[in-house]
Amino acid sequence: MKITRWLAALTFAFGIQTHAWAEDSSEEDPVAPASEKKERHDWDRDLYVAPILSWASYHSGDSRNRHLLLGAAAGINYKQKKLGPKLKGYSRVQALRQVGLTTTGRDLRAGAFVGPAFGPVALTVGPDVFTSESSYGCGDGQSNGGNCVHLDSVVGVGVPLMLTGDILLARAYVGVIPSWYVSGSRPGVGDNGFLGLGDEQALVLGAKLRLVLFHLGFSYQLNQDVYGTRHQGGVNVGLGL
Repeated sequence: MKITRWLAALTFAFGIQTHAWAEDSSEEDPVAPASEKKERHDWDRDLYVAPILSWASYHSGDSRNRHLLLGAAAGINYKQKKLGPKLKGYSRVQALRQVGLTTTGRDLRAGAFVGPAFGPVALTVGPDVFTSESSYGCGDGQSNGGNCVHLDSVVGVGVPLMLTGDILLARAYVGVIPSWYVSGSRPGVGDNGFLGLGDEQALVLGAKLRLVLFHLGFSYQLNQDVYGTRHQGGVNVGLGL
């Protein structure tokens, strides 16, 4: 059942993106004016690079493990230029390392997301392939008073559904991310999560402010897995928006 839902979501996301890029590269209408052809087929593209520094706190039962998330993300934002409804999206790769006195972990992701844009507001969705592994309260690998939580290594696919809004030099976003494991032995939270959908579930929100070639960003994310929840917040400065 989990695999069926994952395949349906993945097919839907890739279908949207394939349609978008196919339209962009399709043969031109020989009777259309040159200016209309350019408006219909061109895309605006904007590269961005952002180091990531976030604080985080993982809660499991009565235990709480505070740590840092260190890493970086890089990608490209793209927006269709055409008459009528437009498509807007982004692709990115991201690497994170969890660092703490009794916390270790890693999270690697690569994804592409696209959807309709109505003026300054856009709704995007797409596949986010990831691999992750974490240990909380385990120190050097030994149980810390019975509170050691180890999340086994998995490969999975998330399907972020994000709503973004651009106002002048600012961008705000909010979204949910159900994720499914496709490899590994880690159990999923499933119907017991706050979304009721996915082996892992997340809520994200944040804002970015463009400062010439740079941006200043603020973010908050709530992650829930079968063992507990992680709250993380951060500030980053990077290139592009």
